[in-house]
Amino acid sequence: MDPTPPQLFGRPIIVLDTETTGIPHRDHWTECVEWAAVLLDRDGTELDHFSALIRPAYTGPEIQAALDVNHLTLDILMSQMPLAEVLPSISGWLRKHGDPYCTAFNVGFDSKICTLMGLNVRWASCTMLRAMGPMGAAGALQPGRYGKPKWPRLAEACAHFEIPQQEPAHRALADARSAALVACAIRRAELAATPTVAP
Repeated sequence: MDPTPPQLFGRPIIVLDTETTGIPHRDHWTECVEWAAVLLDRDGTELDHFSALIRPAYTGPEIQAALDVNHLTLDILMSQMPLAEVLPSISGWLRKHGDPYCTAFNVGFDSKICTLMGLNVRWASCTMLRAMGPMGAAGALQPGRYGKPKWPRLAEACAHFEIPQQEPAHRALADARSAALVACAIRRAELAATPTVAP
């Protein structure tokens, strides 16, 4: 009889994603227009999810390029609730699950957005940075500036780990689910590489 597969995580974990109107360190008008997350059990099974669109306060023409990437329109967003009315629902969903640790494909980006939102999150390690180890070892990272490897995109990580990218890409819930699958694939690879001790 096959042994029970090892648990991937020490505790349940949330994988989240945000879609925005800009890049926070570059665009002063940056706001979150979509926030989504999936709750994973210790074996990587999705137990619950949350997704919300958010009406932006700033609707100038500068945000259109980001909305095009996210397949969103101002008509869609202006019919949604503003952040002040959405934030209690997001916080309540996190509290419902005991405020577990969260990760994202790019924690550096999503942590800034959560901070802009006024959302307190306990962060685990970054999925993108953890993916760079096995991707770099396999020669799957593109060269960037100064000879350093370029940070991989979510689609590239999915391709490397042979994970079907969830659709529609560049929407928060689909990207959170793709990032969750990547996180699980990384943990499986790490566990497979860990030497086992004979009984």
